[in-house]
Amino acid sequence: MVYKLLLIDDDVEIAAQINQILTTNGFLVTMANTPQQALDALVERYDYILCDYAMGNMDVSAFLCQLKEIQPQAILLLLSSFTGLKYCASLVQSGVSDVVIKPILTEEILAVIHQSKVKESTQKITAKDVSLITSEFNESDFTDWVGYSSTQTPETLLDKFNQQLNALWDETNALLLMHAPYTGAGNFIYNLAKNDTQTSGNFVHVNCKAMLPENMFKHLFGYEKGAFTGAFAATSGVLEQSLGGVVVLNGIENLSNEAQIAIVTAYEKGFFSRIGGTNQLPLNFKLIATTNLTLGEDDLRSLLRQDFFKLFKRLEQNIPTLAQRKKDILPNAILLLQRIKTKYGLQAETIGDEAAKYLLSYNWPGNWHQLYLTLRRAAFLCDESYINTPDLPLQLTHQNRFNTTSQAQVTLPKNTEFDIFSANQIAKINEQVPKLKAIAAEAELETINRVLHSVKFNKTKAAKILGVDRKTLYNKMMKHKIVKLSDKN
Repeated sequence: MVYKLLLIDDDVEIAAQINQILTTNGFLVTMANTPQQALDALVERYDYILCDYAMGNMDVSAFLCQLKEIQPQAILLLLSSFTGLKYCASLVQSGVSDVVIKPILTEEILAVIHQSKVKESTQKITAKDVSLITSEFNESDFTDWVGYSSTQTPETLLDKFNQQLNALWDETNALLLMHAPYTGAGNFIYNLAKNDTQTSGNFVHVNCKAMLPENMFKHLFGYEKGAFTGAFAATSGVLEQSLGGVVVLNGIENLSNEAQIAIVTAYEKGFFSRIGGTNQLPLNFKLIATTNLTLGEDDLRSLLRQDFFKLFKRLEQNIPTLAQRKKDILPNAILLLQRIKTKYGLQAETIGDEAAKYLLSYNWPGNWHQLYLTLRRAAFLCDESYINTPDLPLQLTHQNRFNTTSQAQVTLPKNTEFDIFSANQIAKINEQVPKLKAIAAEAELETINRVLHSVKFNKTKAAKILGVDRKTLYNKMMKHKIVKLSDKN
C-alpha cells in the first residue's frame, strides 16, 4: 500500500531532504512551505501529516487543530529541533501522535511513522483502561512511573500531591488539577480510577486542545440523527460513553463557552441529553479537569465562566517537575530506554556513566516528554548496548560549556553620571565573553565530529544526519581539518 503524506515545513532544504527519504521508501509526498499552501492541499486525503512546530509567527496549536478537524483520519506528526521539545510537550496533546527530531535520521523517521500507524489502528480500550488516546506521550501511558517515588526530602511534594488527590477523589465528582506539562498527573488519575471500586465505566481522555470550539459541545454530549446539518446518524458523546466512569478534560482553558454552559446545566439538573434528543441520561461520572498552564487561580478564573469554574474542587499543589526530581531521572530513564529498545528493536538498554551525568545536570524544561524523545534519538544513534555522551544532543552536553568561573563573575560596570559603558569598559567585558562566531564554529566542529564518530566516518550517513549533501559535509571537514586517524597515516 502506498501511503500519502503532507509535509509542511518552511525550510525548503529540510523539506527536500525529508521528501527524498520518504519517496525513496514508497511514500507519496505533497510538500507545503506555508500554512496556506497546506490548507489548500487538504482537498486531497492523507494518511499522515508531518508539520514543523515553528513556522514564523503562526499559532501552531490552532493550526494543528485545523488540520485535525479537516482530516481527522490523518495521523499528525510534528517536526522539532531539540530546543523546541519543551514547547511540543503541550502540542502533542493537540491530536499529535508523535514528534520527529531534527536533524533527521532516516531510520528514526521511518520507525516513528510505522509505529504511529500501528498505534492508531488499535481498537478502543474499554473497562477502566484509557480510551481515545491520541499520543504515546499521554501521561496516563506511563503508569509504571509512580513506582519510582522521589527521594529528595523525607516528606516529598510528590507524596503530598498524591495524598491531597486521594482525599479530593473521594470528596467530589468534579476536580480541577493544575500542573506543568508532563509531570505525571495522568499517572495518579489513571491509578485512582483503576483502583476505585465505585468506578465501573470507561476512563475517557479528552484533549480539549484538539477540537475546534464549535465541535466541543457535540463531541461531549453526542447528537441524534437529523439534529443539525451533517448529523446523518445518532452518535453518543464522551459523557455518555463514560457513564459510571471517569472523564478527563485536558486543557480545560480551551473548552468552549457553549460546552461550559451545557456542563453547568447538566450539573444543575442532574442529567443530560444528546443534542436533539429527549432521553435523559444520569450524571454519574467523575469529571476531572486539568490544565498544564502555570496560571494562578485568578488567571484561570478569567478564562472560564464563573459558574463553570465553581463546579470544581481545586488542587493547586503542583506535581514536582523533573528538575525537582533529580534522583528519579536515571531509574526512569532506564525504564524508558528499555521500552524504546523493545518498541523499535534497538540495541541500547542502559546509560553510560558520563552520559548519566549530563542527564542529571540538564534542567529538562519539557519534563518526561523531553527525556523520552532525547533517549529515543540517542538510542537510534547508539551502536552499543549503552548510551554514550556522543549520542546525546549537543545542546544538552554543552549547556554550561562557557560558564567558567571568570565568566560567571562578569559584572556590568556602570557609569554613575551617564549610565553608559565606556570603550575601555566594553573592551574589558568583551575579553571575558566568548565571541558568537567562535562559539558557532566550535559547535559546528564538535557536532560534525560527534556525528562522524557515531557512524564510524560513513560520510553518506553523516551527511543525512546533519541534513546536508555529501559535498557540503566534505567542504566543512576540509574547513575544520577533520580527518579520520587512519587517513593521516
